[in-house]
Amino acid sequence: MKSVLVGLVLASFIAAATSADSLDNLFNQANQDTIVKTPGPPVENPTLDRPVFLYFGNLQTQGAFATGWESAMDQSPATSLYYYLHLKGGIDVQPIPQARLIGTFSTYLPQELDSSVISNLQDGSTQSVSTISTVPSVTTSNVLSLDELFLDYTVADSLVFRVGKFVQTWGYGHLFNPGNIVTTTSEGVNLKGFVTSGPFEITGLVIGDSEFFSNKTHPLASELGYAGQINFLSGFFTAGLSAYEQIKEGATYDASIKTNVLGTDFYAEGLEYYLTSLQSWTPGALLGAYRVLQWPVPGKAIAEYWINGSSGNSADRSIGLGFVTDKIASLQDFQFKVKWLHSLYDGSGQVVTGVSFTPFPEMDIGLGVPWTYGDNGSTYILGNTDPESRRLAVFLTVNISLSFEKGK
Repeated sequence: MKSVLVGLVLASFIAAATSADSLDNLFNQANQDTIVKTPGPPVENPTLDRPVFLYFGNLQTQGAFATGWESAMDQSPATSLYYYLHLKGGIDVQPIPQARLIGTFSTYLPQELDSSVISNLQDGSTQSVSTISTVPSVTTSNVLSLDELFLDYTVADSLVFRVGKFVQTWGYGHLFNPGNIVTTTSEGVNLKGFVTSGPFEITGLVIGDSEFFSNKTHPLASELGYAGQINFLSGFFTAGLSAYEQIKEGATYDASIKTNVLGTDFYAEGLEYYLTSLQSWTPGALLGAYRVLQWPVPGKAIAEYWINGSSGNSADRSIGLGFVTDKIASLQDFQFKVKWLHSLYDGSGQVVTGVSFTPFPEMDIGLGVPWTYGDNGSTYILGNTDPESRRLAVFLTVNISLSFEKGK
């Protein structure tokens, strides 16, 4: 009980986030069809004046000091030091107005580290503090990994085809995003078609994740992933239907609607999951509200309720609340965020609060505490990816980031 009370006080009053970058990611950015994930990305709608060849990049270094407790506060804290140097670069080539090629690569030092120390919750899974060691899906050498490589080609100024390795994001959720049913596009070679017709936006996807194939050198058409989305846009609301199917994973169908009432966005998604592993159908749902605030301080507030049918258990329900201030330039770009996710199914959850500020150009300092609670074996305890299994941790991070872009 003592550890819980102390943890609650700390989580409520100590600023928490591992860096300015992790603060920006505390809430999922829904409905972003990201073309390239680099600072200073290429322009979305190039004109005849843009250079044929652009190259761009970002150099980032981060250090983090962490300490915290796995269970009782009377135990000795687990203290760690994390650091990395990350270089990401890319090219954006548009030889003719109808065609555009984009490629990005990255490298980390130390090479065993494939992700920064983060304080982030994505799609309801807990990633309190994580140094993730993974093998890049495409490796050009021992030190470089290919992040994205794709070609866009426009037909008749309305139909756009994209082929290659890229990131695709669907769904309305910020704290949870079950509508993001095409998460594997970054892991393989895909084909995308996009067209607008009046108030309709239509997208089709063929996903070629190599993990789908029983024989990677001879993939079958039946083993590919197939997805489609239709959105209807009006002045009052946005409605959409999307579907995804893959023989190993199963299928997901999603119906969504979003509207604005008195300055507040309200959105809802109803989902139906077919889980191949369980040979069963399970419903899911997301209800949410998002509002931009001017009082007591400028910022944004979010509330969401999620029925997690993807777990195979329709009783698996979670709630989430979040608040983030705008950056306050008069206080050296000070920013505060707090996020709480809680499972109504087993009583586990996580509170992440934090502050960041920019004392010098291109330098961000973050101070924070993620607190994960629940019984052993509960959802958020099992999902806690802290390498030291800390339930309550304190972080201090320093992040320096330099970006460039130049055309020819």
